Parts: sequence; C-alpha cells; structure tokens
Amino acid sequence: MSAFLTAPYETKRILDKYGIRAKKKYGQNFLINGSVVRGIVEAAGVTKEDCVLEIGPGIGTMTQELSLAAGQVVAVEIDTTLEPVLAETLDACTNVTILWQDILKTDVRAIRDTYNGGRRLKCVANLPYYITTPILLQLLREKDSFESITVMVQKEVAERILATEKDKEYGALSLAALCPDPGLLQPEAEDPGKRPLSWLLPERADALPGAGHRRALLPWSLP
Repeated sequence: MSAFLTAPYETKRILDKYGIRAKKKYGQNFLINGSVVRGIVEAAGVTKEDCVLEIGPGIGTMTQELSLAAGQVVAVEIDTTLEPVLAETLDACTNVTILWQDILKTDVRAIRDTYNGGRRLKCVANLPYYITTPILLQLLREKDSFESITVMVQKEVAERILATEKDKEYGALSLAALCPDPGLLQPEAEDPGKRPLSWLLPERADALPGAGHRRALLPWSLP
C-alpha cells in the first residue's frame, strides 16, 4: 500500500519513480501540502454520506483524503499515463472509481445517477490551469446535480468570479457564479516556484495577506 502523498517524501518518491512532470497541455498542478489538502476537504464538508466528484486527481493526493472522508469518490482524469500511478497510490482506496475521460465531455448526471442513486454530488477539485473557466462554466450549468462545489482556482479566475459590474474583470463567470466573499488568505501549497500569483479563499470575511504564491478556494452551497 502506498503511503499518504501528503508526506512530501512520498510525493517525491512517486514523482521520481514514474518520471512525472506536470503537463502544461492539461494545466496540471500537484498539491503537496497536507494541511491545505485536508483543509479543502474540510471546507467542502465531506462526510461518509456523500458521493464526491473530483476533477483531475493527478497522482492522487487529494483523492486519498477524499476517500477517507467520503462514502464514494468518482475521479475524472484525462491523462491516461497516470493510470499506473493511481493504481499504486489508490490501491487501498476501495471506495474510489477513476473515469479515464475528459471532464468537459463527461455526463455529470449519469455519474450522479450511477454512483449516488440520483442524489446530488459534492464536487471537490484543484482545477487544472488553462481550462479552469470552461470547467467552471460546465459545473455551474450542471449545478442541479450538485449539493456543493468547492474548487481551487487561480487568482485571476477568482477575481473574475467575484467581480461586480463596476470591475474590469466582470464577465461570463461573474454572471454565472453565486460566490461567497473573499476570505482568509493562506500560503499556496503546490509544487513551488512555477505558479502565477493566486489565492486561497475560505468562506471568511477577513483578509490577511501572506507571502508567496496563492490559489483561491471558492465554495458554493447550492439550493
């Protein structure tokens, strides 16, 4: 059984063993800080009663944590070269199903009906760069299939989502999204040194800037 990937030495071992590098064409980015991964799962309010849709599990870091918290996890991954990696890192996660396909071509309602008996899903994801906007728009179009959506995004995407009509960032995402206010800023916990400035925003009113790169955590609770 693979050790938890929230241990940095285990992440490095897996990356080195399989010669993995984040692929730009898929916008891949790998979370490596355990406290942030656990914080995302906690912010999503995942319980054993939930079926979670994860987008882009990568090497399985957050998938492992979701497996511990959820009743069922369905992870959609486009990069089939990761199949042997996830076979190792998720070998003990018997409640995880990997669908090897493009999330933009995935029938979310079919996942809801097949894996959760028609009940609404919780979506939890560290979204890929470059295709964040089309994924978010698809999720919001499919919002009737979700109880909640909790995603990590780039700073620029967060600004567009949070924009009002008076802001230059205002656009399609601003219109589509019902989003909480920005909250407490936390240090980013991804592979360091290669990321644009981004934020982590839990659903809080206080904003305390930190150092280094940022990502944005945006939680929606859907009626």
